[in-house]
Amino acid sequence: MTSANPMSSGRYIKWHHKLLYGMHELSLHAIEVFLRLYLIVHFAERVKLPPWMTGIALLVSLVWDAWIEPWVGRQSDSWYASGRSRWPWVLGGTLASGFSLLLMFAIPPEWGPAMCFAALLASSFLLNTSLAFASVPYAALVGDVRGNGDDQSQLIAWRLAFGSFGSLVGIALPGFFLSNKDLNPFYQSAWAFTICLFLFGFLASLSRPAFLPLAKNFEVLPEWQMSWRQLFSRFPRPPEGIIAFLFAGFILNVGLTINSSTALPFYKQALQFNDSEVQWILLLFFACLILFIPFWLW
Repeated sequence: MTSANPMSSGRYIKWHHKLLYGMHELSLHAIEVFLRLYLIVHFAERVKLPPWMTGIALLVSLVWDAWIEPWVGRQSDSWYASGRSRWPWVLGGTLASGFSLLLMFAIPPEWGPAMCFAALLASSFLLNTSLAFASVPYAALVGDVRGNGDDQSQLIAWRLAFGSFGSLVGIALPGFFLSNKDLNPFYQSAWAFTICLFLFGFLASLSRPAFLPLAKNFEVLPEWQMSWRQLFSRFPRPPEGIIAFLFAGFILNVGLTINSSTALPFYKQALQFNDSEVQWILLLFFACLILFIPFWLW
């Protein structure tokens, strides 16, 4: 029986579908950079929430994120294996992410520290969950492509390329509103990122013909019907050294989070840089990173 998935028969994905697929990473990565660089600054300067309370809320939400992403991945795989497309997950998560981002940056300082902390915690849970629904199935689409490794590599390359441009957007948009001396530049930035998220999510969805669902049903039991032994027996034995690799990745992400969350306060308070100088430093760093994009694509 021949599968209805054209990718399993070796058909090449059209170049414009690869381009459209990668676009969604621009908005997703822009939001990630925006949150890492400006969230603590916004809540410290605008909402007047003590930085340690913001840090606790973010820590709790990150712990939640570490659980919700594998769960979303598992459910997305089950959905795909039953012959359905992953795109409803991606688009639904995209819509929810935009509204969650607006809610997070709409918290008024008049509520006081306790209410603002509770609101930040709740909005962080919503945003992290929504982004997991948008980003995990989106990344998994590459693994659904069968029969052509070049297509998979190029899809990943386009996603990484747009992600790097997203880093620039994540810095430049707030910098634009800061330079205009707006009363609430980060809330206006959240609106701009939400519009970008919806726009690029829609454009990426136009690549759906390249990611048709499987025709054959594969039985995938939900976790609550499986023992731990059954669950882990479905995965191949991990290659040697994978634990050290994962631990190194964990340390890298911890360092990246600490660096990105403390960079702006350090530049502005310790080094006495103004907003314009900080923006130029960050833009220069990511511009140098983008110079290496051609090596990813070819």
